[in-house]
Amino acid sequence: MNPNETYYRRTVSAIGFALLIWFLLINVFGVLYSYVLPQLFMEIPHEKEVLLTLLNRGIYAAGYLFCFMFPVFFLKIFIRKAGYSYRPMYAPAQISPWLPLMILGTVAISFSAGYLNSMLMDFIGYDLDVLVATPQAASNDPKVYELILDFIVIALVPGFCEEFLFRGAILSNCLPFGEGPAILISALTFSLMHQNAAQIFYTFVAGLILGYIYVKTKSIWNCVLLHAVNNFISYVETIVAQHIKDLPLAVTYVTLIELVIFLLGGISIVILIQRFFSKRDVQLREGFFGRSLPQNAEYAQVPLSRERAVKLFKAPSMVIYLSLCVAETALLMLLVILGGKLIGMLG
Repeated sequence: MNPNETYYRRTVSAIGFALLIWFLLINVFGVLYSYVLPQLFMEIPHEKEVLLTLLNRGIYAAGYLFCFMFPVFFLKIFIRKAGYSYRPMYAPAQISPWLPLMILGTVAISFSAGYLNSMLMDFIGYDLDVLVATPQAASNDPKVYELILDFIVIALVPGFCEEFLFRGAILSNCLPFGEGPAILISALTFSLMHQNAAQIFYTFVAGLILGYIYVKTKSIWNCVLLHAVNNFISYVETIVAQHIKDLPLAVTYVTLIELVIFLLGGISIVILIQRFFSKRDVQLREGFFGRSLPQNAEYAQVPLSRERAVKLFKAPSMVIYLSLCVAETALLMLLVILGGKLIGMLG
């Protein structure tokens, strides 16, 4: 391998090792949170409902945050140990003035991909509710403090820590090999991280958009806010579906919410395309009077052929991580499909 290929291979290997640490942490935390923590909570009187809720949400948020942030620390160690400089994320305290339109457009595209993902799952008989109960974040009559805590746990915490790992750490350290490969690697590892066939496609699409926004705005905070808003809208739909007893009315409300999102998102996408991808802007980017503007410094500082990049991506640590994610996805998928058929037979 030439020096460029060695750099790429070692970077991919370091990312793979960091993600294996994440995989171990998230699974251990899942077992502790699901099986050990409820046993400890049994010692707390049920009259102390507020305390129980605070402890539950606080432990979940802290554990989830740790599982994603700790691998970032190890990724820095692995890259430096390989003999290369660790690239810090873009984190200036600035928000793009176009962020509201980016949010609406991204959510609309993400929801569209989600519908396609859902249609495919319905076609093959994949209904996650068969074996995995849909988490009911708040009680049947949610209190204000429960809704606030759930917003923090479901929207803010994942939006923060997932973006810091996959866009801030992984994508940033793949940028020397080109923006395209960096965005693709980040989106692929991000989508498989969910380990759920019902999420992989639309999270991959969302990962591509988030990665593009990150490299163009050069601020992780745009991605954090966008991710958090996307999660919050999904949470609102869940709350509406769970807490309106009249099913047709609940479906109507959810449909109206999504229609508004698609309408505003479509308008936002048109405006953004006109603003950033019009013929005039392309000409400006290509230069004035036949003179080319300087090339983006982030583009392919360490160039590789597509064939070599794909081949060298198969570092042992990355292959193990991807295999584990695919195996857990396939296992859950098999259990759900078989469980659905069994319930159908018994019914």
